[in-house]
Amino acid sequence: EEWGFDGFVISDWIFGLRDAAESVRAGLDVEMPYRMIRHQALGDDPTSSGLSWEEIDACIVNVVSTCLRFADVIEADSPDPSILACSAHRSLAREVAGRSVVLLRNERVGDAPVLPLLTSGGQGALSIALFGSLADTINLGDGGSSDVWTPDPITICRGLRSRFGFEAVSYDLDPSPAVLTARAAAAEVAVVVVGYTFRDEGEFIGTTDMASLGSLFPGPDNEDEAEAFQAATRQLGPISPPEYHADREGTGFSEGGDRRSLRLPAAQVEMITQVASANPKTIVVIQAGSAVVISEWDHLVPCILQSWYGGVEAGNGLADVLTGDLNPSAKLPFSVPTIEEHLPEFDADADTATYGLWHGWWKLERDGHQAAYPFGFGLSYTRFSIEDPVLVQPVLVQEAEIATAAGSSELLGQVRCRVTNTGGVHGAEVVQLYGSRLGESTRPRLVGFARVELGPEESRVVELPIDRAALLEWDAGRGELVLRPGEYRLEVGRNAEDRFGPISMTCP
Repeated sequence: EEWGFDGFVISDWIFGLRDAAESVRAGLDVEMPYRMIRHQALGDDPTSSGLSWEEIDACIVNVVSTCLRFADVIEADSPDPSILACSAHRSLAREVAGRSVVLLRNERVGDAPVLPLLTSGGQGALSIALFGSLADTINLGDGGSSDVWTPDPITICRGLRSRFGFEAVSYDLDPSPAVLTARAAAAEVAVVVVGYTFRDEGEFIGTTDMASLGSLFPGPDNEDEAEAFQAATRQLGPISPPEYHADREGTGFSEGGDRRSLRLPAAQVEMITQVASANPKTIVVIQAGSAVVISEWDHLVPCILQSWYGGVEAGNGLADVLTGDLNPSAKLPFSVPTIEEHLPEFDADADTATYGLWHGWWKLERDGHQAAYPFGFGLSYTRFSIEDPVLVQPVLVQEAEIATAAGSSELLGQVRCRVTNTGGVHGAEVVQLYGSRLGESTRPRLVGFARVELGPEESRVVELPIDRAALLEWDAGRGELVLRPGEYRLEVGRNAEDRFGPISMTCP
């Protein structure tokens, strides 16, 4: 009701709830994806658990009314399969892969930064030595409910060889230490790909586990249709998954989910160390979906990029960034600490966990710990200046309007500043606006941002919206989020640790 939501609510996939009756009372309409906890606990007579038929009917009405409201969409013809992975889709996937890469480090070696990779002729690096098993592994991320069987994924090795030429990029899956050192020393640039796969972080259910859940699947509504379907599948024969799915057999629940360490495996760190000692132009590419503590080795290499799980065009997207065809502008959505002890204590074996207000970059800032790479951080191949922040178009909030819905996107005003590209190449900067209410135990929050593309020496005035919802605080007495009256501190910045101003804003 508070959000104005008029659809239906579903659970997380597989054991996403604990108490069947309480889940109904709490407003959960559908348990996904199988008949599991509710089926066992409620049985044929849900009222035996204390539920009323009115509570049960409410779930049914939400689902049916939503399906009726979108009946035209549900009954519409499906798009032609030929659009899947079409050229427009691949082009967008490549752009997303490249624009999401975060440049964490790009030090000068000799007369220039390591990236972008350019030779005197401007055609790219003369020779690249590529290392790491992930360099030629199709690493799309999650192996569970978000898994996608996509045609012809481009690995980093394929992307670099397509861009620089096959012979220019040397790669050996498992070189001996002597070969590794020799290849790294002989190349103009060394690229080391490290990180994780679905086995380390992410959801995965093996076929054995799926078989054990077989009894939870609903039976066929029509026996004749079920037999026809089974006959058709027997005639088709077995369907083989893509080759890169073959090694997923039988891994099960245990190898997915939260990883126990924020650091890279020791073998990967050793590989980075060996390559960096042989080649001063060593680039490390991190494939991971979340923070990786790298302070034990980041000072050994001049260049580091976080490339995430880049999808079907990951290799080509990364090649665009390495060559400078695409100037990186992405920012970190979290802070990377220097050591794990700066984060809240985490017990990987605990059955439950309580998360307080102070975590992530809020906790680092409160405790006086500087992040290795702060929230909102990300480098570019050019430089930007941000000047003259000023509050414009302030909106006076009346006392009667202090309480507001969590989903509100109402603006309290804007902060205007001038952004200038002071470097020599075209690039984009994401200017960030942080805000907090003055007082005890208030945390600075990202309340607005704007991305601006500028050519060399180009300057532009940028307006940063002040999102009212971002400044709301929970009022336990009223049971809702409110915008508290008082003075607010606004700061413009490049990231959570590079903020300046401040600008004062008062909400009566």
